[in-house]
Amino acid sequence: MLNLKGCDNVTGLNSEEEKFYIYAMKLFLNAGHVFASSPEFINHSSEQFVYFDNKFEVSFSKSQRLLLREFNNISRLFTENECAFFSINLITNYQNRSQVANDIHMLIHPLIGTEGTICLFKWNEEVMFTFVGFGYRCILSDWYSMIDDYASLLEKLDIANLSIDRGKDYFLDMIYSLAREYFLKTKPNTYDIRPIDYKLHTDLRGLSKEEIEEYVKREINAPNREYGEDYVEYDNSMAVEKKAFGAEFDLMVLNADDIASKKITAKERDASYSKKTEVNKEKYDYGDIDPEILRDPILLAKWIEKKGI
Repeated sequence: MLNLKGCDNVTGLNSEEEKFYIYAMKLFLNAGHVFASSPEFINHSSEQFVYFDNKFEVSFSKSQRLLLREFNNISRLFTENECAFFSINLITNYQNRSQVANDIHMLIHPLIGTEGTICLFKWNEEVMFTFVGFGYRCILSDWYSMIDDYASLLEKLDIANLSIDRGKDYFLDMIYSLAREYFLKTKPNTYDIRPIDYKLHTDLRGLSKEEIEEYVKREINAPNREYGEDYVEYDNSMAVEKKAFGAEFDLMVLNADDIASKKITAKERDASYSKKTEVNKEKYDYGDIDPEILRDPILLAKWIEKKGI
C-alpha cells in the first residue's frame, strides 16, 4: 500500500476520488519530478477549473459542456519545464474511459497557458497518462493498476532517465517512456512488414494480391484488436492552440442548455436589448448564471470577485 505520510491537505477527505491527488503527487515526488508535497490546487470541480483557474476564456459547444461533466476533482499538481501536471478523476463508463480522457485533455489544454500538459487520469483503481503540447495532439499511455503497477510506473517516470535541459525534451522523454506502442510508430505498409513467407511459412508466389492485402490490413489493425474499447487513434485533425475567444457568456451556461429552447430572432433580440433599462440589465446579468454557481456560495463569491461587483 502506498505510504501517504508527508502529503498535505488530507484532513477531512472521505473518498478515494478526493485522495487521488495524494497518490499522483507522491508518484511524481518519488520519481524526482517535484520536491514539494502540496499541489498548486486540489479537488476543484470542472466549473471551478473553467471559470476561475485559467486565464483564457473559450467558447464551448453543448457537447463540450457535457464533456466537462465526465470528470471531477481536478487538481493542478505542479509546473515543471514548461509543463503543467494534473490529476483528474473520471466518472465515465469503462467503454468510453480512454476516449473521454483524450477528449477532455484536448479540451482543457488551450486554457492552461503552458507549452505542455500532462494529465494522470483515474478510473476506478487504474490510472492512465495523457500528453498534449509542443505541437503534439493527445498521446495516451496504457492503463496501470494504482497498487500493483506502482513500482513499474516509478521506473518509467524516474527523472534520471529523462532530459531536464529543455521543456520539449523533458516532455518527449516521458512520452517515449510511457506512450502506447502504436503512438510511437507509423502504420506499416507492405514493404515494412516482415516477409509473409517467413510468418506464414509459405511461398509469396502462392499468395494472391487479395491475401497479401488482407495480411497487411490485419497488421495495421493489430493495435485496435489489442486495445479493444480502450483504443484511441492519434487525431491529426485536432488543432492544439492556445486561444482566447472572449465568450464568457458561454462559460456561464454550463448547466443552462435548456435556455436554448426559447428561440427568438436576431431582430427581436436586438429590439429587446435596446429597450433594457439599467435595472433590467442588472437582472439579465444575473439571470443566466450557471445554476451550479448559485448553489455554491464559494463559487458565487469567486464569480462576484471576478466580475468586480
